[in-house]
Amino acid sequence: MAVLVPAVPLLLLSVTALGFFFSMPARFNAWLSRLPGDEVLRTALIFAPATLLAIIVMAVLYANDAPRREAAQVTRPSPRARLVRVRPRGRAARASLWLTVPALMAVATAQLVAFIAPGRFERWLDALPATNLLTRLFDASPYIVLAAVGLGLLLGFMPAREEPQAEATPRGRGWTTPRIARLGALLILIPSLGLLLLSSAGLAWISTSAERLAWLADRLPGETLLRLALMFMPAMMLGLILLAGLYLVGPGRAEAEAAPVSATVDGSGLRSGLAVSVLVVGLGFTALAGMAVLLSVLLVLAGR
Repeated sequence: MAVLVPAVPLLLLSVTALGFFFSMPARFNAWLSRLPGDEVLRTALIFAPATLLAIIVMAVLYANDAPRREAAQVTRPSPRARLVRVRPRGRAARASLWLTVPALMAVATAQLVAFIAPGRFERWLDALPATNLLTRLFDASPYIVLAAVGLGLLLGFMPAREEPQAEATPRGRGWTTPRIARLGALLILIPSLGLLLLSSAGLAWISTSAERLAWLADRLPGETLLRLALMFMPAMMLGLILLAGLYLVGPGRAEAEAAPVSATVDGSGLRSGLAVSVLVVGLGFTALAGMAVLLSVLLVLAGR
């Protein structure tokens, strides 16, 4: 609850700022150009580690707690429990995800770099041959890779309403809501840890010298940094709220052990957490956006 109190208004504020940017880009860019880069950079380097640390703590808490919830769901089955199982004939579709998911990450990173540093990205694009063709392909690439990933998920997995006891063999084991949520929490940890290390190292690095702050402000000016924050904040706040909500909606350990079977069945809709589709979209978006932010920051810092 303490995490949700600041996270919800910050999510609303960041989404409002993002909508303001897209609805009135000229006025928003004029406002950004008046902001000093050094102060914005210092503020971001102080605020980012605190946010990322909260995400990491919540992800670790839920990842450690999810196996107990999954075991409780199996031992106290509910007729409304919904699983996700692999399709017997969807092997090729599942194998395609090994290509389409990294492609989606690469496209998201490229789109984010184009958003936070448009001038630099245009110079990189102009250096390549067939610029017009690449520009059209770049504009259509998000829709192409999203369709490919969506088809791979739809054709490779299927929803099932079988009772958990029917999953007798490991091959037929279904993906319950706690399993999917735990996978999402573990995936969020990867970019969050990378961004935490990067921001903490940057804060320690610039605290020792003003020249280093000037170098970093030249690579990440105020406008670029705020554009990055416009994409970073909604994704990270959404992930934090999802993790906090998942942890809160389930029963505590003592409550789960003492609750009778009938009570667990009656409350299964609440205790199973969010719907599977919301989990996949929300946690997957957060993990993807976090990786895109991490890679884009590295590209912008390394580029000239």
